[in-house]
Amino acid sequence: MYAKEWAENYIKEDWKVCIVTFSGWQEAWSRIEEDVEVIVLPAFDVVHSFPFPMFWYPSFWRWLRLARNWNADIVHTHTRFFLSSLLWGVFAKCIHKPWIHIEHGSWLVVSSRKLISTLSRWYDYIFGRLVLYSCDSVVAISKACKEFTLELAHVKKISVIYRGITPVVSHVERNKQSILIGFVGRLVDLKWVDILIQAFASIQNNPLFSPLSLKLQIIGDGPERKKLEKLTQTLKIQEHVEFLGLQSSEKIREYFLPSFHIFVNPSFQEWLPTTVMEALCAWCNVIATDVWGTRELLDFSYFSLIPSWDISALQNAMIEILRLDQGEMKSWATYELFSWKHSFQQFITLYNSII
Repeated sequence: MYAKEWAENYIKEDWKVCIVTFSGWQEAWSRIEEDVEVIVLPAFDVVHSFPFPMFWYPSFWRWLRLARNWNADIVHTHTRFFLSSLLWGVFAKCIHKPWIHIEHGSWLVVSSRKLISTLSRWYDYIFGRLVLYSCDSVVAISKACKEFTLELAHVKKISVIYRGITPVVSHVERNKQSILIGFVGRLVDLKWVDILIQAFASIQNNPLFSPLSLKLQIIGDGPERKKLEKLTQTLKIQEHVEFLGLQSSEKIREYFLPSFHIFVNPSFQEWLPTTVMEALCAWCNVIATDVWGTRELLDFSYFSLIPSWDISALQNAMIEILRLDQGEMKSWATYELFSWKHSFQQFITLYNSII
């Protein structure tokens, strides 16, 4: 999503953009999407969401030559622990073009599976550091990301450029007869949606809020979905919780976020949470856990920041907002730092310094 929107906004500034990526679930292809050339190389997932390029396929080299012939002036990579960053870094060196790496992570890869965590840590210490050391410049998407990058690799050429948010004009009016509490994100264990469900259940059963029609909408999909659905049945709140599955980013911004009275991000692991930024721009009352880069958003917005893993803190934050008059807002945000134009100007300054 970052690369897609970044490209769309560069096109508006008369740049040409080519996105080259891996896919573990479809054939290699190339096409123009909204004036952005997209090239997909064949790959398979070593583990969930970690693609490995199928370099033994003839189609891999055929589409790679197409990327080479595109003749970019600058090569960008994203997130040091994906093999794409290492591959495109080598690609940039081979074609003698500036390589700018955009780092999104604020900590080492965390997994509930010890083997994956251990292997990820070693990968970061070897190949992650190699990516950060070898590129011409590193862009961190948050201050927390910058601190982590400095700790991991001690790189010298590093700057912070926040991502932009595409503004959306919505005509959705919040339903005053039904209070919607929403979550948007992947349904994986580190998002801790189960804590949100348990907190919602306690409020749903609270006599203080019995006159209110409360509903929890969960947007997204992932390996935890069946477990979460079973949890709602165990807590006997399945009639008040909707699992809406995957939705388009446009529909989330234009319809769902503006309809939420409260947006909750209960995650244990975040970089700079885009969904929190988008919810603030949609004028939701936002509750988010104090993990990694989330606190930085308080520099230019206000929302309820709570400890992670704390069901009581989440309950209290939700209760505090529910006690407000429905017309009152506890959260607010400024738009300036969320603008793509501002980000673009910072990238141009960076280009001028290295070219």
